[in-house]
This record gives sequence, structure tokens and C-alpha cells, in this order.
Amino acid sequence: MKYVTAENESEQLAFKSNLINFPSIHGYTFNIFSKVVLNALQLNIFEAAKDSSVTIDQIAEKTGLNIDALKRVMIILAILEYFKIENDKYSLTKMAKVWCLKDSPFSYYKFARFYEIMGNNMAHIKEYLRTGQGMDLHNTMSDEEWNNYQIAMENHAIYTSSICPKITPVPENPTEMLDIGGSHGLYSIELCKKYPTLKATIIDLPQVEEFTKSILKKHNMEDRIKFQAGNALLDDFGENKYDLIFVSSLLHHFKSEENHLISEKIAKALKQNGYYVIQEYIKPDATSVDDLSSILMDLCWSITSTSGTWTLDELKDFQNKEGLMHYSVNRYDSFGTSLTQICAKKTMNNSEIGISEMSVTPQANYSNTNQVNAEIGNPDELIKIDYSKAENYIGRQAIVFGKVEGVKEYPDFEVTTISIGKPPETPGAFPLAIQDSIKDQFPPDFYNGKNVSVTGVIEINPFGGATMTIKSPKQFEVQ
Repeated sequence: MKYVTAENESEQLAFKSNLINFPSIHGYTFNIFSKVVLNALQLNIFEAAKDSSVTIDQIAEKTGLNIDALKRVMIILAILEYFKIENDKYSLTKMAKVWCLKDSPFSYYKFARFYEIMGNNMAHIKEYLRTGQGMDLHNTMSDEEWNNYQIAMENHAIYTSSICPKITPVPENPTEMLDIGGSHGLYSIELCKKYPTLKATIIDLPQVEEFTKSILKKHNMEDRIKFQAGNALLDDFGENKYDLIFVSSLLHHFKSEENHLISEKIAKALKQNGYYVIQEYIKPDATSVDDLSSILMDLCWSITSTSGTWTLDELKDFQNKEGLMHYSVNRYDSFGTSLTQICAKKTMNNSEIGISEMSVTPQANYSNTNQVNAEIGNPDELIKIDYSKAENYIGRQAIVFGKVEGVKEYPDFEVTTISIGKPPETPGAFPLAIQDSIKDQFPPDFYNGKNVSVTGVIEINPFGGATMTIKSPKQFEVQ
């Protein structure tokens, strides 16, 4: 049974004999786990053990929580492997340090309240099953819920927005971008950073204006990005105004006819050679049981909005408007997101559009933009390149060469990096990620100061630039 495992022989026998009460586990136990973890995040229980092992009394003192209640919660967090218990002291596991501390780049702290709100909204499932009608979350949220919703959406986009400019098709020397439902503005911000000539307009509901403007101010983008309160269904976007129209995580809130209406207005508003980019989570096949994340997301948005996620073909069909031609499908496919770009180009010359989906490279969960690039050449050919050019070949099998300029360990991630070309954590360096489980096969310090070549798939580095994962010493060769 998926998501529940037998840990000893008696439990294995119970599995085989159908003696496990799965409805109790799925309906009751998982619900308790969810409440415990989300409240531990919100009540700073993980922060209390950030710097050292702590006793229950110390956690209670730091958080102001009840000692007896904490004892009951801490044992569950230990069972879930967020904490280790030794000599009556609690210490964070590596997993908890990565995902639960406020200052971790992967922290889910700011998602906790939002997930709690979404969990409460799932109570609408009975009515949804009877009528097929969602609850339209955006028209029911309080001011406090709106604020937590925006904070969660901003944090969710921190990683993908940094990758977005690498895969988003943009015409040469772009000047105007429309970001529909852009909310936090991070995608506009990152695209404007990459393209100095580009300015952006974010259209979103009035409820998010103050939040959006605060983020633009934080990034010093107030002079290049403006917020326009509006409604994508009602507003006119003009004609021949924009080089890029970007719609991220919005269409799953709208019905099919509404998405066609929005797309017709977008086709009219694009300049010639401009791009219409839909960025969405893809609805899985009706019979698929493997992609749990996408399946749950589709159900969640079906219950809490008036629609739900769409299939890839349905999203392409929304862009099937006069003057638009399908251009590419670009997948992030990494770090827990199935977010996908579906891109169309406004052109009168059909011969310009010769690009379709590129399947994700089997050796890595990354794919680069599918635009034609003469420098990259044949994607099936093993190329040999200097480390400084690696970022141009993300998703490709390559032999990368350069001098090792340092080694750095990351205990929380159980990874050590060998930095080629420049010292660790220096912009422009090409770090090689080596899992701790194989370090003994070739000590990284041995390579320090040596010229090496390394073979593998070039991947996107979530902290900027490119990287490569090392799984075997056979990938290495000293020059």
C-alpha cells in the first residue's frame, strides 16, 4: 500500500492478511500528523532547537507553550523524524533543518498558515462531490487569509522565478511585458533584471496591490514595474502593446470559456513576434496513479476554485487563436514542482515555428528552453566545454573541464561540492554535487588544485548558474 509501509514481520503479515485499518490511517492519523506539523511551524517549535539540543522545559520557555502539551506533540514530531531524542533532549534532524527553519532557503515556515487555511477549505469536498461546484476561494477569504495566501505564493515562486528567465522565450530587445495575475511580481522582477530594456505591468485584484507594491519596493523595481488593479476577465489588454504576456498559476481558477476569452484578448494585445506564456501545473491523465502531487493539486483547486488544473492539450487549445502558433513546452521539473510553460508566438510566418516539446533528459530532472540555439547544436551529441559555458548547456550531456578551486561540505544536505573554475559559492563557479554516500570512493580534497574533466548532465543550480551531480568516480578524470 502506497504511503504506508510495514516495518517488521508481524506488520508484513497484517498487510498480507488485510488486517490494517487503512481508512483510520488515511483519514485520522494523517490528519493528526498534518495538524501537528503545521502548528509546530507556526508556534516556532523548530526554531527553539535551531542552535542546539534542548529539553522540553527549554522549548516551553522559548515558545511560551504548555509543557504537558508539548510532550505529547514532541513525541509525534520525533516519530515523523523531525527531531531526534537523546538523554531527554531534542535535536533537529537534517530534514527539519532544511525544510522547517525560517532562514533556510527551502523553508516551509511561511506556507504553514496557508496550508492550514486550505486544509479547512477542503471541508467543502462534500458539497463538491454532490454538485461538482467549487467554492471560489478568492471571493471567500478574509483580509488575514489573503495576506497569508500572498505570502505563501511569493515563497512558492522564489525558486521558480530565479529559473524563469532561463527558459522563457522573449523577443530581442523587449520593451513591454504584461503579467496577468502576477501577484508577488517575482517573475516580472527576474525577467526585468535579465532584460534591461524591459518594463512590466502587473494586473491583479485590488486586494493584492499593497502587498505587490511592497515587494517591488524591496527589489527596487518601482520605476520599471507598475501595478494595475483589475480583473483578467473584464479588462481589455489593448492591441499590439506587449512583447511578452505572462500568465502564471491563474488559469486553474477559471472555466474553459473564460480561459478562451482571456487568450483571445492576449492574442490581440501581443506585438508581432511576441510571446504568450502560460505557466501552469498540468492535469494528469484520468487513469494515472503515479503523480500524486498533480492529482492532489487538481482536486484541491477543483474544490477551492471554479475550475481545476488543465491537461497539456487543453492549455495548448487555449492558445489556439488567430495569429498565434504553438512554440514550445518548457518544464521546470525539479525541486518538487511540476510547473510547466506552454508558449505560443504571434507570427504570420508559420515556418518560424518549428519547435515542439523536448522530453526531459533521462539522467536529470531538468530541461532547458526549447528555443533554437546555434551554439548548443545537436542535443544528442556529447559535447566538451569549458566550465564557464556550462550554463548555456543546461539539460545536455557534456564533458566539462576546468581547475578545482575548492571543496565545501553542506552537512544539512548530506552533500559535498567540488568547485570548478572559482572558489565555492562564488558567482560563475561550477559546483559538482557529490552525495556523502559515495565520498569514500574518491575523497574530494584529492582533486583540489587539479585540472579535471567531468562527464554528466548539466543541471540548473537553484542558487544560480549550473551544476552537475556526481554519482560515480568514473565521471572524473584528472588532466
